[in-house]
Amino acid sequence: MLQDALIHLLFNYDSSAEIDDGTCEPYIVGCTDENYMEYNSFANTLIMIYVLHL
Repeated sequence: MLQDALIHLLFNYDSSAEIDDGTCEPYIVGCTDENYMEYNSFANTLIMIYVLHL
């Protein structure tokens, strides 16, 4: 049996999973590019509003 996240509203949802293995992660929206002031090391979902930090 394939184990993974079963809740479809979570970031790492796997439609082929049959057992929830406890690794479900919520969406954390933010800047995922280290070159910008708004960078969020916890973000896993990209937003497209940036201010370039020079």
